[in-house]
Amino acid sequence: LRNLGVESQIQRTTVSVAPHTAATVENVIGVIKGTASTRAVALAAHYDSVPYGPGASDDGMGVAAMLEAARTIKAGPPLKNDLLLVFTDGEEGFKRGEGLRGAVAFAKQHPLAKEVGVMLNFDCRGTTGCVYMYETSPNNGWLIREMARAGCRPVASSFMGDLSRKMPTGSDFEAFLDVGMEGLNFAHVKGVTRYHTMLDDTRHLDKRTLQHHGEYAFKLARHFGNLPLDQVSAPDAVFFNPLGSLMMVYPVTWVWPLNIVALLAALAA
Repeated sequence: LRNLGVESQIQRTTVSVAPHTAATVENVIGVIKGTASTRAVALAAHYDSVPYGPGASDDGMGVAAMLEAARTIKAGPPLKNDLLLVFTDGEEGFKRGEGLRGAVAFAKQHPLAKEVGVMLNFDCRGTTGCVYMYETSPNNGWLIREMARAGCRPVASSFMGDLSRKMPTGSDFEAFLDVGMEGLNFAHVKGVTRYHTMLDDTRHLDKRTLQHHGEYAFKLARHFGNLPLDQVSAPDAVFFNPLGSLMMVYPVTWVWPLNIVALLAALAA
């Protein structure tokens, strides 16, 4: 970060995460000041790995995408909003509820956390495949519509959030949601048999997946970095990709009317 000319710091602190885990963590935080910031855009990824895996994908991809986004943004015109680069420590745990230590420390202890208007978290559950935007904060309508306008080839579905909440896994995004941050969570999920193993190395890392993470990180940081972030909530939206990265977005209130129209059309057919 210093080599990129980014103001940086290390948050060294002790954190306790219920029900039974505690640690001293070292989060690395970079700040790129905006010209007229309303609130900050934050990019987050964890830099730790499991003891038995190199972590090239989990979460080396997220770390690399954030560094490259920072380099590209520094090389271009300045953003209006501040940009935070949050590299968290201690995300990994052996079971749900035991990790997320660095994210909790940033969210609950660091003064910059109160400045976050939009949080974008990058993680994975595999080593290859397209990157899904699979989870959002509540009242996501504005966030989804702006993501669709950012030109980052989004692949997403509102169904994924419901599904992910049923799975026995978690990410730093949970800690950010717990303190009321609003934002989007990203991950790739193919190649799951190499996830959290010795095969999560650079040999099995998919550069196309890395490129997709990078497009999200750079284009969303630039897009949200030039928008007013005083009010980023709007009623929840239904969203999905009908074809490629084309996004279909409509209000939740349209669900029953569309179902009725579809049923009547099926009966007529």
